[in-house]
Amino acid sequence: MILMNRRFMNGGMRMIFNIGKIYPLKNGDIFYHREKQQKLYKIPKADIHKFNAFRNAVIISLAISAIIYSIFPNQLFLTLLLGICSYGLITSTFYSRILPKYITTNKKDKKQLEQMLTEVTPPPIWKSIVIILVGMIVIISSFYIQTERIQQLILIIFGTLLTISGSYAAMKK
Repeated sequence: MILMNRRFMNGGMRMIFNIGKIYPLKNGDIFYHREKQQKLYKIPKADIHKFNAFRNAVIISLAISAIIYSIFPNQLFLTLLLGICSYGLITSTFYSRILPKYITTNKKDKKQLEQMLTEVTPPPIWKSIVIILVGMIVIISSFYIQTERIQQLILIIFGTLLTISGSYAAMKK
C-alpha cells in the first residue's frame, strides 16, 4: 500500500481524521496539502513509504490493538489504552518530526498545486457504491458468524464506518 487512493481519503475518512489531501506529481514526488493550516509539503519519492506509514496512524493503532486483544482477550481496557496511546505517539511524531522536514514555501510549488486543483476530476460513483456494499456485507455477516458479543460489536462498528465513509463520498459528488 504505497499510496492510499487520494479520492477515497478525501471523502469520509478525511472528515473523521482531519488528514490532508495528496496530489501525485509526474516525477514521482507528492504534494501533501493541509487546507485548514494552509501548509504545503513536498514529499520526495524516496520518502513516500515512511510518509504513508506515519500518515496511517489509525490503521497501525488498530492493528496494535488487535494484536494485544488476541494475546490478552480478557484485558479490553489494556487493549483500548495501548491503541489510544500508540495513535497519540504516532500522530505526534508525524506532525512534529516527519512533516516539518518537507514543508515548502516555494511559489512555483504553490502555483503547481493551484493548477492541479483545477484539473482534479471527481471519482466514479461505483467506487463509493462498492465501499457501501462492503460495509453492509460486514454488518450483515457479523450476525451470522458465531463470535463473542465484543467481536460482533467490533465488526458492526467497522461495517458502519465503511458505510458512512462510502455514503459521504457519494454525497459529496
